[in-house]
Amino acid sequence: MTENFTNAEITTLILSTVVAISTIVYTILTWRLVFESKRMRDIQMTPDINFYFEFNETDASLLYLVIENNGLGSAQNVHIDVVKNFDFYESELQNIENFGAVKNGLQHFYSRQKYKYYFTDLSQNSVNKIDKEIIIKVSYQNVNKKQYSKEFTLPIKETMGLGKLTPPDTHIGRIAYYLEKLNKNIESLKEKPKV
Repeated sequence: MTENFTNAEITTLILSTVVAISTIVYTILTWRLVFESKRMRDIQMTPDINFYFEFNETDASLLYLVIENNGLGSAQNVHIDVVKNFDFYESELQNIENFGAVKNGLQHFYSRQKYKYYFTDLSQNSVNKIDKEIIIKVSYQNVNKKQYSKEFTLPIKETMGLGKLTPPDTHIGRIAYYLEKLNKNIESLKEKPKV
């Protein structure tokens, strides 16, 4: 038995199929959009605490330890443990374990917040210092109490070769450099006897 479809029935069948396919595609795209929105919300609440060395802007032998939250979210209940410490501190105040954020932890560590601690002077006893490294472990939570943990190994030798250019390579550094030179020239003119 052969059924004959009228043009209206064929058109209705095609339109129903197109609507069904469109609904499926729309559902998939909506699901993906919800998934991406959730991921973006998670990223905006995720803290990312990092440790690194940074030189003093005016003296390339002075090294600082920087602790920074590069994430978009705030970290809470931050605990820092020194797994391997440095052996050559000039003073006990420079010992990482005595830095406030390490010794006491941090209740809140906001996005883009940074702690910068004087660490060591590489011009003193540099032969012994250069092959040393520190290992630091940090654990913290985001605002939803999700736990994070990271470990950092910071070798001193990775800082070798970094330093200060004369004149400096930044605009503000060059301004300071040339103002200092100008000041020295003025002082030398003051000291010369008038003829």
